[in-house]
Amino acid sequence: MRNETKAMAFFHQSPGIHRTGEILAAGIYNRTLYRLLNKGVLAKAGYGRYRLANTEPPQHGVYAELASRIPKGVFCLNSALDFHQIGTQVPYAHWVALPRGAYQPQIREYDVHYCVYSPKTFAEGILKLARDGVEVRVYDPARTVVDCFRHRNKVGLEVAIEALRETLRAKKATIPEIIRYAGIFRMKNVIMPYLEALQ
Repeated sequence: MRNETKAMAFFHQSPGIHRTGEILAAGIYNRTLYRLLNKGVLAKAGYGRYRLANTEPPQHGVYAELASRIPKGVFCLNSALDFHQIGTQVPYAHWVALPRGAYQPQIREYDVHYCVYSPKTFAEGILKLARDGVEVRVYDPARTVVDCFRHRNKVGLEVAIEALRETLRAKKATIPEIIRYAGIFRMKNVIMPYLEALQ
């Protein structure tokens, strides 16, 4: 029971998702971990990852969980819009970018869609943020807007237009930042008429 008390103190003092290795390093035994899982006190958050079961999911909790399971991934499109709280769209799936040739994990619990980019294209505009003890990588708002226009056949033109309007309205990115990415991804001819209409 002492080890269970120690485990509970560990999870309450450091809420979020924890890997088996760090749990064991904190002096918590494997058998204690499994006992707390069987009691429903802890819940699995993917292979070898655990969190408290009796708490509300933390903000961006799903992003932290998916980031820990897709470490090379970057959240993009609707997922990036949701992460940055841009627009009104509720993502029906999780969109993750990967560099060409990277392994695409199949995650049964979530509907994950992948966008594959060349290494150079992939690397543009990545933000690295800590959420629930995990590094979450997401494209910045300006790149996300341009990506929505690039992939308007996937997300819909109305989503791209709303993303542009709301990003500028909320001052999450500037017009020069958006134009810069539009130039990099050869989208100026597509985006400029919409930018001009908003000014």
